[in-house]
Amino acid sequence: MNIIVISIFSLLVLSQLPWWFVVVTSSMVGLISRSYLTSLLNGFLCGALPWLTMFFYKFHTGGELIITRVSAMIGFEHWIGAMIVTILIGGFCGLLGSLCAYSFKKAFKDQFKSA
Repeated sequence: MNIIVISIFSLLVLSQLPWWFVVVTSSMVGLISRSYLTSLLNGFLCGALPWLTMFFYKFHTGGELIITRVSAMIGFEHWIGAMIVTILIGGFCGLLGSLCAYSFKKAFKDQFKSA
């Protein structure tokens, strides 16, 4: 449930702030994660889902031509190539943000419990 809320928040923030702010919202997932694996998976999802949603929004509101041309520039013949690259970049950024926050939480867990 937390992943859905943070993904929706990230989607709202993505339209107003720079692209890298998805790392900040994904770090919230890392702080609430209970294990290393859930931090990785949830961080990837919180980074990829908002970018994928914005991709489809831009694609269906008149961006089909530029998306197809960008796909051709990166070596794909169809717009699906740009979609895959979008998922990978957004997911990787979210994964790193979540992983950093989880590592921070794990490194300082003694200080958090005593406060």
